[in-house]
Amino acid sequence: MLLSSVLSLACPTPNQRTIELQDVHRTITISPSYTQGLLFYKGKLFESSGIYGRSRFSRIDPVTGSKRVLYYLPRHIFAEGLAVMKDKFYQFSWSEKEVFIYDALEALERNSVRPNKDRYNGEAWGLTTHNDKLLLSDGTTRLHYLSAKGLTITDSFEVKDGDKALDDLNELESIKGNIWANVWGSYFIFIINPVDGCVIEKLDLTRLYEVATQYASEDDPNYDPWEHVLNGIAYDPLSGEVYITGKNWRYMFVLNQ
Repeated sequence: MLLSSVLSLACPTPNQRTIELQDVHRTITISPSYTQGLLFYKGKLFESSGIYGRSRFSRIDPVTGSKRVLYYLPRHIFAEGLAVMKDKFYQFSWSEKEVFIYDALEALERNSVRPNKDRYNGEAWGLTTHNDKLLLSDGTTRLHYLSAKGLTITDSFEVKDGDKALDDLNELESIKGNIWANVWGSYFIFIINPVDGCVIEKLDLTRLYEVATQYASEDDPNYDPWEHVLNGIAYDPLSGEVYITGKNWRYMFVLNQ
């Protein structure tokens, strides 16, 4: 009751910061894919990429940007968010209710892996771990905590940007106790306090989006901006670096947190 009352209140207006090119620590050239989830684990980047018939689970070298596909998902699966918990990677599907679970050590050391499977009875978009639980977005204004066993919702909270609920929450990353979130079609990353659901800061990445997509828009007469939106946040707790990318981007930008 108390938590529900707190989350129903309007939040303060968040700080807003523009990320310029000079804020980028380094830029990595990568092979474009439909990035749905991105995370950093023991010195490597791991990516979930989507689209029916093209969904896969990949490992990326954070220095060279070289990408190794570890597993191609079945053609009827549209892959979504990716998280690691207790030495297992969890890769959710969009609406097919299938979850692919990979051994983390095998994903680090091998050139291909085979997943176990579980079920999640709902739609999935973004995914991260927070307070030793999976935290999932489903394209609404709410984030959901899931049990490790059974993958059922144990708690949820609404995210608010000032006095408005923030819809279309997508890719997630837990950084220093807060949740960083992409929002479908937005040039901003929203930093959320998970205690009250309030957005405490907004990062404007418009300039990075322009750099990452300028050649795609020039080279492709059928260019669709919705196929190149900002989506992908990974945090390296040892270096403090944050890796930023988007769907079908040829670059990944590294920021110092």
